[in-house]
Amino acid sequence: MKLNRTLLSAAFAAIALVSTNLAEVRAASITQVDQIGQTATPISALFNFNGFDSSLGTLTSVVLTVEETVNGVVSVINISPNPEMVTSAFVTAPVTATSPAGSTSVTATAGITNQVVPGGGAQTNFANLAGTLSNSTTYTGAFVNPFYSNSTIPVSVTSGAGVVTGTPTGGNLFFGGTVTAAVKVALNRPAARGSASASSSLLASAGAASVVN
Repeated sequence: MKLNRTLLSAAFAAIALVSTNLAEVRAASITQVDQIGQTATPISALFNFNGFDSSLGTLTSVVLTVEETVNGVVSVINISPNPEMVTSAFVTAPVTATSPAGSTSVTATAGITNQVVPGGGAQTNFANLAGTLSNSTTYTGAFVNPFYSNSTIPVSVTSGAGVVTGTPTGGNLFFGGTVTAAVKVALNRPAARGSASASSSLLASAGAASVVN
């Protein structure tokens, strides 16, 4: 009898563990990701993410995250006959991702500080500059309504032309260069809180979106 009680206790413990794991599956979130590799700026692209099927439950929140990696070359010409100090010089390309609920923007920078460049009018290049930055917007309440869809949710991605800036200005130093950017967009939302099969079907339907240039 004692052995039976032990087995019964173990069985209840196993059931409780399965129930806990099932609750965790139901509460899990779904993240769809799409991206553009390094490309010349300005950028214009359209991502398509799977919408949320309202028959599977209630959508409580959506998080839109934009990550930009900017790469570039800063070119400096010093028309003075003597070497001069570049206090700072950076490449930037502001990026905005726009969903039906609103926009999220980010501006990554990459550059140099306190670099001496030779004089005489020759061009000095600082290559392989890179910087990454991300920004997120969380939508709740009525702002999640645009994400209810049995088809796809469009998210447009645009960037300004790459910009090279440097200091000091107005003297013997002239700045130029090249700028490219890579952009990653992630759309995160809770999984459906209906049956386990509903959650599984929604998880299975979530995948990387297609890019239209």
